[in-house]
Amino acid sequence: MGENIDLKELEKKAYRSTFEDGIWDIFIGLILLAFGFIPLGDLFELPELLGMFLLSLCWNIGAVVIMILGKKYITVPRIGIIKFGPKRQADQRKLKIFLGINVLLGVIFLLMQMSGIFGFINLQGFALSILVGIFISFPFGVCAYFMDFHRLYIYAVLGGAGFFLTDVFRLFISPPFSLILAFGIIGGSILITGMIFLIKFIREYPKPNKLS
Repeated sequence: MGENIDLKELEKKAYRSTFEDGIWDIFIGLILLAFGFIPLGDLFELPELLGMFLLSLCWNIGAVVIMILGKKYITVPRIGIIKFGPKRQADQRKLKIFLGINVLLGVIFLLMQMSGIFGFINLQGFALSILVGIFISFPFGVCAYFMDFHRLYIYAVLGGAGFFLTDVFRLFISPPFSLILAFGIIGGSILITGMIFLIKFIREYPKPNKLS
């Protein structure tokens, strides 16, 4: 019995070590920064929603590429590939299903925005910010649970507070700078946190020299 508990603890420690490299933090910081950069789509003289979609899509693809390359060329050469037990694998499958559903909901949300239904509902100001904040925080929170990634709970709250903070800044700064500043602060802080973890990880786990 004691051996089983030790094995579970070792697996938990190994699993959490996969977040020590800060790459997930960098990825989440970049995703949240995208919300601040959405208004910059106007620079390309595209329709507002199309510009928002294309800019956000390109930025998020770039963030995914950075995470994949970071894991492949920084993390794996230092700590290897860790295989986990049935429970962890089941959690990963549930997470993938949830993320798929969340992507579908995101598409529906975008279509609703394009149809003007939010104008019909007549949600404005802080009420709309709270609704959008929940829409952002909830999936991050679920991911934190399935991933057992404790910092992600904090990031979920920060991400959800972004549009509320935008409304606060709007009292002093005109759009779109209020949105850029709010998510610049939130996403930038998470990005810097990830960079600190990454530097610490590289120093703690030097890349092993290959035998010639």
